[in-house]
Amino acid sequence: MSGQQWRKALWHLRHGGVEGFREFRRKRNSELTSTRTSTVGFPSRNGTDTPTLSVIVPAFNASDFIDRCLKSILNQRGVSLEVIVVDDGSTDDTVQKANEHSYGGKPVTVLTGSNEGPARARNRGVDAACGKYITFVDADDEVLADAYSTLVDSLERTGSDIATGSYVRIGSTGRSRPKLTARVHARQRLAVRLDDMPELLEEPVLWNKVYRRDFWNRHVGEMWGFSNYEDQEPVYRALVGAAAIDVLTNDVYAWRLADGRDTRSKRKAELSDLQSKLEVIDALRNSLHHASSHVVEQAYAIWMGTDLAMHAEYLDTANKRFRKTLCDAAKTLRKTMPKGAWKLMPAQDRLYMWVVASGELEDIEEVLGTRMEETRSVPLELVDDTWLVAPTYLSRLKTEVPQRLQKAQSVDFNPVVIVRNARWINDQQIELQGCAYVPGVDPGRTTFRMQGVMDGATVLDCPVETRNDNRVDLDVGDPWRTYEAGGFTVRVNVSGLGDISPRGIDLVGSFEIEGMHLQSPAVSTAVVGMIAPRACLINAVARR
Repeated sequence: MSGQQWRKALWHLRHGGVEGFREFRRKRNSELTSTRTSTVGFPSRNGTDTPTLSVIVPAFNASDFIDRCLKSILNQRGVSLEVIVVDDGSTDDTVQKANEHSYGGKPVTVLTGSNEGPARARNRGVDAACGKYITFVDADDEVLADAYSTLVDSLERTGSDIATGSYVRIGSTGRSRPKLTARVHARQRLAVRLDDMPELLEEPVLWNKVYRRDFWNRHVGEMWGFSNYEDQEPVYRALVGAAAIDVLTNDVYAWRLADGRDTRSKRKAELSDLQSKLEVIDALRNSLHHASSHVVEQAYAIWMGTDLAMHAEYLDTANKRFRKTLCDAAKTLRKTMPKGAWKLMPAQDRLYMWVVASGELEDIEEVLGTRMEETRSVPLELVDDTWLVAPTYLSRLKTEVPQRLQKAQSVDFNPVVIVRNARWINDQQIELQGCAYVPGVDPGRTTFRMQGVMDGATVLDCPVETRNDNRVDLDVGDPWRTYEAGGFTVRVNVSGLGDISPRGIDLVGSFEIEGMHLQSPAVSTAVVGMIAPRACLINAVARR
């Protein structure tokens, strides 16, 4: 065995005892008996033709997508790469189709073997890789144009261990950018640590990242097989171990929802899927032993407020075993959950999951029924200079919800600015019409201004003229109050700005609410890169 293999063997012996070492030997023997069906175009290992990036593609019965996947990889420009397709015992013609891409000097290698799961397939790919960097692609997905040159160039400049980009989702209705990835990748941040940006834990996927191979071997190493969600644990290990991470705004990957969003959602009502999630959460907790307190808080907020909360949506119709498993898991998690983690969860999620952890079925049904009949919105009330969340069901619960969970947190204030219409009055002035509001807050308590930001500096600060907008209430769906008064008209004068940045001016809404200051970028279908007669670019986020 190589030095690296001996280190892996010792790691398994130390952490898994004799059984762990035996499992390592069994898997190692299985890998040695697997055959490499194609070596056409495989870069030599003598140092003269070593690729910069090794792309590892685990594949199982991926005949419908493997062609498109490999074409998207081979069409990458500006970086030398090798593609290692690891077939995981496919029974269709995946191997044949993959082999077709290995001819003509293309840097594609196909490894075959028995079905052992995606984690072990990826391990085999890592062992075969010789690039300075490695990355992973699922066989039914696609890599977007120039993704790898963008990520690798960033790592070459900064020396970071990981570079990560945004991704889009491919579904039956086309392509869309998930809100989660849009939030994490809202701005470029280079050479950050997980301590600086714990929200990176919200994106525990392997495939939108490029890793230094030597870093991966030191800090991640062997990936363990799980029945589902198998890439989350190695991503946590990578993020915790990274000395520096580059977070880019570029879309680099297209993730396919092959079985549809409805089907994936229904899986959350299945006991097997819940058990898989609990298995992974247990492993994730072990990976954070040396993480800082605020990273641990972020992780617990995700596990309780997102992961378990998604399953908890089905508690009112679930069988007893599913209900007991989930309520017991939430109760156990609550015992070790830092208080700060609750503050990171939106009001509806933290209140509901506290009830779930208490296990009172009537209260669970009360919360779910109220949210279905009324809304998921939460009214916010100012009581003795303190903002509180005040859903109607609280007074009807048997479960005692702590006051600290009823106190509104920053995550509960989500200002919205929508520009519906825009027109240039002259070559110096643009008129915007739209609405601005904070869900849950009476518009009468808010003061709103429109600001223009250029290259990070606020260059415009414009008061608005309020007007009624009867479309707002349809957008909000709040049964407790009306937001009609949140309509506005504003005239933005750019005559005194002098030289305008080629990147233009970004529109940002500024709110004052009882001494609290909030900001939100304007979204619009009317103002997205709108150019004035004097060539001034006005930007708003595209509304989807």
